[in-house]
Amino acid sequence: CHDGEVTFLALADDTNSVVSAGADGWVRYWDTKSIVDADIDTDVSIDHVLEPRFEFRITNPEVGCSVRWMLHGAANGSHYFIRDSYGKLWKLLVPGADANQLSATCLTTFHAGPIESLAVSSMDHFAATAGFDGTVRCWDYIARRQLYLSAHAHAVTSLCWAPAFLDSQCRTLMVGFDNGVVRVLYRAETQWLCIQCFKPHDASITKVAASPDGKYLATGCAHGIIFLLQTHKLDLGKSQLPYEPVGFVNVGGSVSSL
Repeated sequence: CHDGEVTFLALADDTNSVVSAGADGWVRYWDTKSIVDADIDTDVSIDHVLEPRFEFRITNPEVGCSVRWMLHGAANGSHYFIRDSYGKLWKLLVPGADANQLSATCLTTFHAGPIESLAVSSMDHFAATAGFDGTVRCWDYIARRQLYLSAHAHAVTSLCWAPAFLDSQCRTLMVGFDNGVVRVLYRAETQWLCIQCFKPHDASITKVAASPDGKYLATGCAHGIIFLLQTHKLDLGKSQLPYEPVGFVNVGGSVSSL
């Protein structure tokens, strides 16, 4: 009934249905009477095809949706609250006779898992957070809201804002990932822009830090390697020159601070 793990199953008396939801992002209503009256033979594994009465796929344009948990949100059972694997809380209306009445609304968004790192801008009222869910999120802490996020396939493990030498507006963010990749992101008005991407390590990056004068970037990993790179000033009007490797040192243990 789902492409992957079934994460929710319940009997909905108001619609005489069995409700299922799965990691594929689908919520489906199955007719209870059709299940009870189905003719089956003990010698055949699957001999009755059942189509859902209603079905709805919860869509998250940024990273998709994978239903992890559902709960009735009202005494009259008019809607469900849904938590997905990507840090969003949804409100899903219970369907009536018309399947078009079934709709989902995203109520709020947050990290789906541990927050690995947090850094506050030295110039503006913005903060960046790194999540194990692979997202880098930008927050306006005065307005107390998330502005936008950038989603990645690997966990984000460390980040820091670049000093004014590199970016006079302090909009540049150095970000480390658990696959050894470093991305340099620029805080634009409505999204993160990736202006650098390189892979100095073959293990999870535990720390990233810029020198006080901004001329060097240091990255440390779980295998105890610290890599040093020479940076270049940000100029959005030109192609960005790649950071130049200077050297590395093995400190003999996982890097916990820089």
